[in-house]
Amino acid sequence: MQNSAKIKRYFRIIEFVQNHPKPTPKLLKERLEDDGFIQSKRTIERALEEIRNEFFIDINYDRKKKQYVVSDEEEGYTQQLIRYFKLNYQAETLVSNLGNSKKLSNNISYDFEKQIQGTQFIGEILETISSKRTIKIRHQKFEDEEAKERILAPYLLKEFKGRWYILGELLHETEKLRYQVFGLDRITEVKPLTEKFKPTIKNPKNYFKDIIGVSGWTNKLEKIKIEFFDSQGKFIKSLPIHESQVVLEDNKEKFVIQLEIKPNYEFYQQMLSYGSKVKVIEPNYVKERIVNELKETLKLYE
Repeated sequence: MQNSAKIKRYFRIIEFVQNHPKPTPKLLKERLEDDGFIQSKRTIERALEEIRNEFFIDINYDRKKKQYVVSDEEEGYTQQLIRYFKLNYQAETLVSNLGNSKKLSNNISYDFEKQIQGTQFIGEILETISSKRTIKIRHQKFEDEEAKERILAPYLLKEFKGRWYILGELLHETEKLRYQVFGLDRITEVKPLTEKFKPTIKNPKNYFKDIIGVSGWTNKLEKIKIEFFDSQGKFIKSLPIHESQVVLEDNKEKFVIQLEIKPNYEFYQQMLSYGSKVKVIEPNYVKERIVNELKETLKLYE
């Protein structure tokens, strides 16, 4: 079986077991056959073993429930892997169709035309994270005229709105912020070093758990109540702003949600982007900042 077909089959199995209310062996077999995979019981068992060995996802048969289950400890990792599988499938579908018909390129529109810089470093960075080796980077802030060399203990790669960032611990420096995020599009050079590091962060994902984007993780955690108007509420309902989103009211008159986050630059930018379709209700200081931003914007048009 070709690698792409193999990945597609893995994706179908993991997604089915994760999302179906009753993922029995019979239903899994039927699902795979519907997708064009002729599967015997032995073939499915072998696929589950390959998934366990290649992707570290433990899918077992629960005899009491008479269905397949994924270990609870792996749920977050499984959802992330499913997302990557979907991206892989989308890319493969686009490439396949474009290969069959060059004219189709006129019927596909991308969000941006310019290639995001820095993605060529992803492989090297992941390797150093895995081997716990430090790296030297040359990074240039937008406001700086020259790039600066930094030595990092790399912990995590973070994607946000099509851009990639690296969370790292600054070494051999006296910066107040020991842990910082650097945009890969502002990095011009990555050099893996031989020096090893001992991680001082148990779970680096927690740095981004309570924020939107990549900044402000030291801000105060707040419960923010937000009201949306017209059809904007339906959009927010179908595509939540943050994983903490809870719907408080949902009727013809209003759509109100609550976010439990640390308000940061990216949050305020997102609220302002909704224009007259949104109103921050509380806390008051968050609402006041939105109001002041809008007042400053209006001055530009006077």
